[in-house]
Amino acid sequence: MDKEFFEKSELDCYTKLVQFNDKVLKLNDLGQTPTKHHTDASGITATSRYFNLELKNRNQTIKQDDSSEYYIEGTTSTGKQYTATTIYIEQHKVCSMLLDYITYNQEPIYINFLNNGIVVYNLSRLKTRPETEHKKIHSKGYGKMEIGDREGLSLKDATIYDNNYNLIKRPD
Repeated sequence: MDKEFFEKSELDCYTKLVQFNDKVLKLNDLGQTPTKHHTDASGITATSRYFNLELKNRNQTIKQDDSSEYYIEGTTSTGKQYTATTIYIEQHKVCSMLLDYITYNQEPIYINFLNNGIVVYNLSRLKTRPETEHKKIHSKGYGKMEIGDREGLSLKDATIYDNNYNLIKRPD
């Protein structure tokens, strides 16, 4: 396991979150959660709504097709180009975040920092049932292939911002 990779990735995501929070979210008491917690950060709104935040850096680009639909473009670890209309999250994280929402009323927010934008999901307000997939992915931190269940979240359920924090799309 590459502990340094994980620590750098967590710090990079949190730094991006702080900048995004300053411009968009405006959460009070923003802070990182303890190591090995199922989310990366938490914060409270001015109206006392508690947010539980999972963060992810992705080497992907958000694009819009001729019919104004959004999609993701990226490259696999083997160099193969792909497009997708979903962003994946680990199934156990969704379960834990939704249990925290049901039990403690903590809003489950999933933020993805892409090359050219930011994709945000409120997991308690999804309108499209996520597609569960048993996926094989390459883990840079563990330096090997991992197999696990992932939930594919539709971009139709996402709020999307450009890298200047301008809103470009709300959920359908």
